[in-house]
Amino acid sequence: MTTMEESTMDDQTKWNDKHARRIKSGKIPGANPVLADQIPVTENAVAIDLACGLGANALMLADRGYTVTAFDVSDTATDFVNAKAEELGRPVKAKAMDLTSIEGQTAVTATAPVDLAVITYYLDRDLMELVKDLIRPGGYVFIETYVSLPGMENTPVREDFKLHPAELVNSFEDWGIMYFDFDETNGTQTILVRKKTTHH
Repeated sequence: MTTMEESTMDDQTKWNDKHARRIKSGKIPGANPVLADQIPVTENAVAIDLACGLGANALMLADRGYTVTAFDVSDTATDFVNAKAEELGRPVKAKAMDLTSIEGQTAVTATAPVDLAVITYYLDRDLMELVKDLIRPGGYVFIETYVSLPGMENTPVREDFKLHPAELVNSFEDWGIMYFDFDETNGTQTILVRKKTTHH
């Protein structure tokens, strides 16, 4: 039986290897095109990017006027993001954290209040609930991740790391839905929601 700590180490090693290969090959993923298209330029706004990978979204948001705190389990990824941010002079600080841990969730909570939270291809339902409370009224959450669909059980992602088809919309039913897309071919959903400024 593996302990949570051992499991985190395995996760970190796996992602460190994956990111190191991407960096070496020069195949750095670009920013999410929907996020880039939907997020307006702003000033003095604060964003968090959870499971940020090699930081394309975080760096793009910094270009749009956000000060970004980015989190990832891989210190290979966060070291790369911090070096890139420094090189480009962008306000991005990446932290290596296990987001399933109390320490990781405490670090995420400490960023509040935030104007935008980005979570792409990472599903942790507890974290999703936590993030809702960090967003200031009028702020946004952007999520893109895998959905559980019949016939697509053999994708590389375990079924328990996938959303149910109606889960994302239901989870944010009391927010304003600014953008929603369900790509059944790839088994992904994308949503941009805005926290309402007043509650009736």
